[in-house]
Amino acid sequence: MGTKITPLVVAGGYGPAAAERLAAAIRAALAALDSGATPQPIFPVAPGTDLAAAAQEATELGIPPTAGVLMRTSGSTTGTGKIVALSWAALQASAQATAQALGATAWAAWLPTHHIAGFQTVARSVWAGTAPAQFDPADPIAATAWLDSLAGATGALSVVPTQLQKILAQPAATAAWRRAVLLVGGAATNAELLAAAREQGLRVVTSYGMTETAGGCVYDGKPIGDTQISIADDARISIAGSVVALGYLGAVDPAAFTVTSTGTRMHHTQDIGELTAGTLTVLGRRDDAITTGGLTVMPRLIEETIAKAGYQSVVVGIPDPKWGEAVVAVLAAPCASCVATAIKSYVKVELGPGWAPHRFISVADIGGEFPLTESGKIDRRRLRGMVESLG
Repeated sequence: MGTKITPLVVAGGYGPAAAERLAAAIRAALAALDSGATPQPIFPVAPGTDLAAAAQEATELGIPPTAGVLMRTSGSTTGTGKIVALSWAALQASAQATAQALGATAWAAWLPTHHIAGFQTVARSVWAGTAPAQFDPADPIAATAWLDSLAGATGALSVVPTQLQKILAQPAATAAWRRAVLLVGGAATNAELLAAAREQGLRVVTSYGMTETAGGCVYDGKPIGDTQISIADDARISIAGSVVALGYLGAVDPAAFTVTSTGTRMHHTQDIGELTAGTLTVLGRRDDAITTGGLTVMPRLIEETIAKAGYQSVVVGIPDPKWGEAVVAVLAAPCASCVATAIKSYVKVELGPGWAPHRFISVADIGGEFPLTESGKIDRRRLRGMVESLG
């Protein structure tokens, strides 16, 4: 057995202090690489994490010698996260592909630095030679000040859909961000939200990717860099290219990563999608699929259809003795029974009778807010439990 590698554990979180802590660690690691040395892998962790325990966990699981960064996945579906090993080569390939695709040289975000989207805003800034910016994107004063400081360079903002909604609710912030690129990812972004942002003059680019691919590698449905997308017979999405990670620590789920005959690494995701004329459409996660009355339906498609009717929703499936799983639409706003009936009819027409929700409730019925993961995604696992508890 080879020598065990111990990571450099860095406390993550939000805000300028967390961003600078991570930036300093990245700069030191890159300087070591430039000098021919092998730096410790960086392991950003959530605030409040026992740093020594995190280091021991990763060390005992076994870290590949070529790992540059370790990153725990959000575990938004299962409730547990895996630790992904990423090489510096993969991270740099991602940064270069993003810079080429967007033309951005400076990055801002209000995303946690111990998740890949937040980490990458810091790493991309370091590679570009700029200071990473961390502030609330809905703050027009902070947004304007940062954009003014760029002296004509192109700034990019990395957000999740809920943050994009906050920006649109602040006219002054919306006006400021017309000068930048807004990269929105981390969760499905409905067409109505994108249309509203673009109608306000915002340059919004959707991003698809995950920790296992060093972050976003498909922008507006098109792969960036040397990324290649393939769709299996069961509609599962696979991603190949320089951005793909080395794998999970601890020999977890080894089938999730393979190497092609040409030596290119490939990640087999848990998402399903369609590829049409080179454009990827993500239909949702396999784990989110709902089997109801013998039919498998995708929550994202139902949510997008309900959005066309003018309502924001999150759709989940809960156990049901008749249907196997009952489709429940949790609406962001109160919905009268007559309106719910109209929405149900609309979904039937658009998607088919089996796709219509069996039940509509308001988010007010579960406490007034959709549960979110730390990285800003809808926590569907928790939401299912909350809906199920209503009986």
